[in-house]
Amino acid sequence: MENKLGKFLIEKQGGMSLREFAKRLDISHTYLDSLEKGYDNRTKKPVRITVDTLSKIAEALGEPLEKLVSLSRNQDYTSVNVNNMDVAFASGIKELNETNKAILKSTIEALLAKQEKDEENKK
Repeated sequence: MENKLGKFLIEKQGGMSLREFAKRLDISHTYLDSLEKGYDNRTKKPVRITVDTLSKIAEALGEPLEKLVSLSRNQDYTSVNVNNMDVAFASGIKELNETNKAILKSTIEALLAKQEKDEENKK
């Protein structure tokens, strides 16, 4: 199974050691290793990551949270400008906290990608 988040983290790690990079992200090096591989080395089960941890990593890397949420779902990340949404929808969004806004944005991006794929299949 593809692991887009893992690939992204390996790319961002650059020449840093696993321990150095984990320290920068404020997570354990064993957890970082599991995220990069996509599974827990001890149990061989897929690793699950919380939005709180994604938020911590996004902040440390200066990346948008919605990008890491998309990658953790093995989805491509495409930036969407939330300001162009209908006013009624946007007024509901402004009541959400930042974490839920990121989740909603990622969901919208996935729906737009699906819609685009469906439209291409119709041709």
